[in-house]
Amino acid sequence: MSLLSPGSRRSTLDASPLRPVPVVDHDSLACEASRAPQSASSCPHRRAVVLTGVGPLFGRGLSDALDRAGAPTVLVRDPADVAGLVADAGARLVIAPVDAFTRVRGSLTDHVAVGLRTAVLVDDDGPEHYRRARREGAHAVVPVTLRPPLMVAALLAALRGYTLLPSATARSLCRSITQAAPVDLPARELGWLRQIAAGVTVADLAHRSSYSEREMYRLLGAAYRRLGASNRSEALIAAQRAGLLEPQAA
Repeated sequence: MSLLSPGSRRSTLDASPLRPVPVVDHDSLACEASRAPQSASSCPHRRAVVLTGVGPLFGRGLSDALDRAGAPTVLVRDPADVAGLVADAGARLVIAPVDAFTRVRGSLTDHVAVGLRTAVLVDDDGPEHYRRARREGAHAVVPVTLRPPLMVAALLAALRGYTLLPSATARSLCRSITQAAPVDLPARELGWLRQIAAGVTVADLAHRSSYSEREMYRLLGAAYRRLGASNRSEALIAAQRAGLLEPQAA
Protein backbone atom coordinates (compact mmCIF):
# COMPACT_ATOMS: atom_id res chain seq x y z
CA MET A 1 0.00 0.00 0.00
CA SER A 2 1.26 3.42 -0.88
CA LEU A 3 2.43 5.65 1.95
CA LEU A 4 -0.27 8.05 3.07
CA SER A 5 -2.87 6.63 0.72
CA PRO A 6 -6.48 6.66 2.02
CA GLY A 7 -5.98 3.26 3.66
CA SER A 8 -2.59 3.97 5.21
CA ARG A 9 -1.81 4.21 8.90
CA ARG A 10 -3.05 7.49 10.32
CA SER A 11 -0.38 10.12 10.93
CA THR A 12 -0.42 12.44 13.93
CA LEU A 13 -0.76 15.32 11.47
CA ASP A 14 -4.08 14.04 10.12
CA ALA A 15 -5.87 15.51 13.12
CA SER A 16 -4.17 18.92 12.94
CA PRO A 17 -6.38 22.01 12.65
CA LEU A 18 -6.59 22.88 8.96
CA ARG A 19 -6.71 26.10 7.00
CA PRO A 20 -6.59 26.63 3.22
CA VAL A 21 -3.15 25.99 1.73
CA PRO A 22 -1.97 26.38 -1.86
CA VAL A 23 -2.73 23.36 -4.06
CA VAL A 24 -1.70 24.45 -7.52
CA ASP A 25 -0.95 23.59 -11.09
CA HIS A 26 2.19 24.78 -12.86
CA ASP A 27 0.67 27.83 -14.57
CA SER A 28 -0.71 29.28 -11.34
CA LEU A 29 2.73 29.41 -9.76
CA ALA A 30 4.45 31.62 -12.30
CA CYS A 31 4.44 35.38 -11.64
CA GLU A 32 2.81 37.15 -14.57
CA ALA A 33 5.31 38.12 -17.26
CA SER A 34 3.76 41.56 -17.59
CA ARG A 35 4.56 42.45 -13.98
CA ALA A 36 7.81 44.05 -12.87
CA PRO A 37 10.50 41.58 -11.69
CA GLN A 38 9.90 40.59 -8.06
CA SER A 39 12.07 39.07 -5.36
CA ALA A 40 11.29 35.70 -3.84
CA SER A 41 9.80 37.42 -0.80
CA SER A 42 7.59 39.82 -2.78
CA CYS A 43 6.13 37.33 -5.22
CA PRO A 44 3.02 35.83 -3.58
CA HIS A 45 3.65 32.47 -5.27
CA ARG A 46 7.15 31.98 -3.87
CA ARG A 47 7.42 28.95 -1.60
CA ALA A 48 10.44 27.53 0.24
CA VAL A 49 9.07 23.96 0.28
CA VAL A 50 7.25 21.75 -2.23
CA LEU A 51 5.29 18.82 -0.77
CA THR A 52 3.98 16.13 -3.13
CA GLY A 53 2.68 12.57 -3.34
CA VAL A 54 0.77 12.66 -0.03
CA GLY A 55 -2.90 12.42 0.86
CA PRO A 56 -4.80 15.72 1.03
CA LEU A 57 -5.55 15.63 4.76
CA PHE A 58 -1.96 14.85 5.76
CA GLY A 59 -0.63 17.30 3.17
CA ARG A 60 -2.73 20.17 4.44
CA GLY A 61 -1.77 19.47 8.04
CA LEU A 62 1.96 19.37 7.25
CA SER A 63 1.77 22.41 4.98
CA ASP A 64 0.04 24.37 7.73
CA ALA A 65 2.65 23.33 10.30
CA LEU A 66 5.55 24.30 8.01
CA ASP A 67 3.90 27.61 7.13
CA ARG A 68 3.56 28.48 10.81
CA ALA A 69 7.22 27.55 11.35
CA GLY A 70 8.32 30.07 8.70
CA ALA A 71 8.76 27.70 5.74
CA PRO A 72 6.02 28.59 3.20
CA THR A 73 4.91 25.37 1.55
CA VAL A 74 3.03 24.51 -1.64
CA LEU A 75 1.15 21.21 -1.89
CA VAL A 76 1.41 19.62 -5.36
CA ARG A 77 -0.98 16.84 -6.24
CA ASP A 78 1.05 15.08 -8.93
CA PRO A 79 4.77 14.31 -8.40
CA ALA A 80 5.24 14.64 -12.16
CA ASP A 81 4.54 18.38 -11.85
CA VAL A 82 7.29 19.02 -9.29
CA ALA A 83 10.16 19.68 -11.72
CA GLY A 84 8.27 22.44 -13.46
CA LEU A 85 7.19 24.00 -10.17
CA VAL A 86 10.49 24.13 -8.34
CA ALA A 87 12.03 27.04 -10.23
CA ASP A 88 8.78 29.02 -10.33
CA ALA A 89 8.20 28.61 -6.61
CA GLY A 90 11.80 29.41 -5.61
CA ALA A 91 11.75 26.15 -3.62
CA ARG A 92 14.76 24.92 -1.63
CA LEU A 93 13.28 21.65 -0.35
CA VAL A 94 11.11 18.97 -1.98
CA ILE A 95 9.30 16.49 0.29
CA ALA A 96 7.81 13.22 -1.01
CA PRO A 97 6.91 9.76 0.31
CA VAL A 98 9.51 7.08 -0.36
CA ASP A 99 7.27 5.38 -2.94
CA ALA A 100 7.08 8.57 -5.02
CA PHE A 101 10.61 9.78 -4.45
CA THR A 102 12.35 7.93 -7.28
CA ARG A 103 9.91 9.47 -9.76
CA VAL A 104 10.42 12.92 -8.28
CA ARG A 105 14.20 12.65 -8.07
CA GLY A 106 14.50 11.58 -11.70
CA SER A 107 12.97 14.87 -12.81
CA LEU A 108 15.00 17.06 -10.44
CA THR A 109 18.55 16.35 -11.61
CA ASP A 110 19.26 19.87 -12.83
CA HIS A 111 17.76 21.50 -9.74
CA VAL A 112 19.57 19.24 -7.27
CA ALA A 113 22.86 20.29 -8.89
CA VAL A 114 22.25 23.88 -7.80
CA GLY A 115 21.42 23.17 -4.17
CA LEU A 116 17.84 21.92 -3.99
CA ARG A 117 17.40 19.53 -1.05
CA THR A 118 15.11 16.52 -0.86
CA ALA A 119 13.41 14.82 2.09
CA VAL A 120 11.68 11.44 2.05
CA LEU A 121 8.71 10.57 4.25
CA VAL A 122 8.79 6.98 5.53
CA ASP A 123 6.36 4.80 7.47
CA ASP A 124 8.49 4.48 10.62
CA ASP A 125 11.96 5.16 11.99
CA GLY A 126 13.44 1.72 11.25
CA PRO A 127 17.06 1.88 10.01
CA GLU A 128 16.18 0.02 6.80
CA HIS A 129 14.03 2.98 5.68
CA TYR A 130 16.93 5.37 6.20
CA ARG A 131 19.29 3.13 4.25
CA ARG A 132 16.88 2.79 1.34
CA ALA A 133 16.12 6.51 1.14
CA ARG A 134 19.80 7.47 1.34
CA ARG A 135 20.60 4.98 -1.43
CA GLU A 136 17.92 6.67 -3.52
CA GLY A 137 19.71 10.00 -3.03
CA ALA A 138 17.54 11.73 -0.42
CA HIS A 139 19.19 14.36 1.76
CA ALA A 140 16.93 13.68 4.75
CA VAL A 141 14.54 10.99 5.98
CA VAL A 142 11.52 11.81 8.15
CA PRO A 143 9.10 9.24 9.65
CA VAL A 144 5.42 10.21 9.42
CA THR A 145 4.88 8.73 12.88
CA LEU A 146 6.78 11.58 14.56
CA ARG A 147 4.84 14.08 16.62
CA PRO A 148 4.20 17.21 14.52
CA PRO A 149 6.78 19.43 16.30
CA LEU A 150 9.49 16.81 15.74
CA MET A 151 8.49 16.26 12.13
CA VAL A 152 8.61 19.99 11.44
CA ALA A 153 11.98 20.29 13.22
CA ALA A 154 13.39 17.47 11.06
CA LEU A 155 12.13 19.11 7.85
CA LEU A 156 13.45 22.53 8.85
CA ALA A 157 16.82 20.90 9.51
CA ALA A 158 16.69 19.37 6.02
CA LEU A 159 15.98 22.81 4.61
CA ARG A 160 19.23 23.97 6.23
CA GLY A 161 21.24 20.99 5.02
CA TYR A 162 21.12 18.70 8.08
CA THR A 163 19.64 15.26 8.74
CA LEU A 164 18.13 14.52 12.16
CA LEU A 165 18.12 10.87 13.24
CA PRO A 166 16.49 9.16 16.23
CA SER A 167 19.19 8.03 18.66
CA ALA A 168 18.33 4.34 18.25
CA THR A 169 18.50 4.61 14.46
CA ALA A 170 21.83 6.43 14.59
CA ARG A 171 23.26 3.72 16.85
CA SER A 172 21.99 0.99 14.54
CA LEU A 173 23.47 2.65 11.46
CA CYS A 174 26.81 3.05 13.25
CA ARG A 175 26.80 -0.60 14.29
CA SER A 176 26.25 -1.65 10.68
CA ILE A 177 29.51 0.11 9.85
CA THR A 178 31.64 -0.89 12.81
CA GLN A 179 30.37 -4.48 12.97
CA ALA A 180 30.74 -5.32 9.31
CA ALA A 181 31.24 -8.98 8.46
CA PRO A 182 34.91 -10.02 8.46
CA VAL A 183 36.60 -9.96 5.07
CA ASP A 184 39.01 -12.76 4.21
CA LEU A 185 41.40 -11.36 1.60
CA PRO A 186 44.11 -13.53 0.08
CA ALA A 187 47.52 -12.67 1.51
CA ARG A 188 48.69 -11.33 -1.84
CA GLU A 189 45.81 -8.85 -2.14
CA LEU A 190 46.18 -7.84 1.49
CA GLY A 191 49.83 -7.08 0.84
CA TRP A 192 48.91 -4.92 -2.15
CA LEU A 193 46.41 -2.94 -0.10
CA ARG A 194 48.95 -2.33 2.64
CA GLN A 195 51.49 -1.11 0.10
CA ILE A 196 48.97 1.23 -1.53
CA ALA A 197 48.01 2.54 1.91
CA ALA A 198 51.71 3.24 2.51
CA GLY A 199 51.89 5.34 -0.65
CA VAL A 200 53.16 2.91 -3.26
CA THR A 201 51.83 3.75 -6.73
CA VAL A 202 50.01 1.21 -8.89
CA ALA A 203 52.82 1.45 -11.45
CA ASP A 204 55.42 0.57 -8.81
CA LEU A 205 53.22 -2.17 -7.41
CA ALA A 206 52.82 -3.67 -10.89
CA HIS A 207 56.59 -3.63 -11.41
CA ARG A 208 57.23 -5.27 -8.03
CA SER A 209 54.59 -7.94 -8.70
CA SER A 210 55.70 -8.61 -12.32
CA TYR A 211 52.37 -7.54 -13.84
CA SER A 212 51.55 -4.99 -16.48
CA GLU A 213 49.97 -1.83 -15.07
CA ARG A 214 46.71 -2.67 -16.81
CA GLU A 215 46.62 -6.15 -15.26
CA MET A 216 47.49 -4.67 -11.87
CA TYR A 217 44.47 -2.38 -12.04
CA ARG A 218 42.27 -5.37 -12.92
CA LEU A 219 43.57 -7.42 -9.99
CA LEU A 220 43.19 -4.52 -7.58
CA GLY A 221 39.63 -3.98 -8.79
CA ALA A 222 38.80 -7.57 -7.83
CA ALA A 223 40.28 -6.96 -4.37
CA TYR A 224 38.25 -3.76 -3.99
CA ARG A 225 35.05 -5.61 -4.86
CA ARG A 226 35.79 -8.23 -2.21
CA LEU A 227 35.70 -5.38 0.28
CA GLY A 228 32.42 -4.09 -1.11
CA ALA A 229 34.18 -1.05 -2.59
CA SER A 230 34.12 0.44 -6.07
CA ASN A 231 37.39 2.36 -5.98
CA ARG A 232 40.73 2.66 -4.17
CA SER A 233 39.59 5.21 -1.59
CA GLU A 234 36.54 3.20 -0.58
CA ALA A 235 38.62 0.02 -0.40
CA LEU A 236 41.21 1.58 1.90
CA ILE A 237 38.50 2.93 4.19
CA ALA A 238 36.81 -0.48 4.32
CA ALA A 239 40.13 -2.22 4.98
CA GLN A 240 40.96 0.25 7.75
CA ARG A 241 37.58 -0.30 9.42
CA ALA A 242 38.08 -4.06 9.22
CA GLY A 243 41.50 -3.77 10.82
CA LEU A 244 43.26 -5.16 7.74
CA LEU A 245 45.81 -2.36 7.54
CA GLU A 246 47.13 -2.82 11.06
CA PRO A 247 50.88 -3.55 11.24
CA GLN A 248 51.66 -7.23 11.28
CA ALA A 249 53.15 -8.71 14.45
CA ALA A 250 56.89 -9.22 14.31
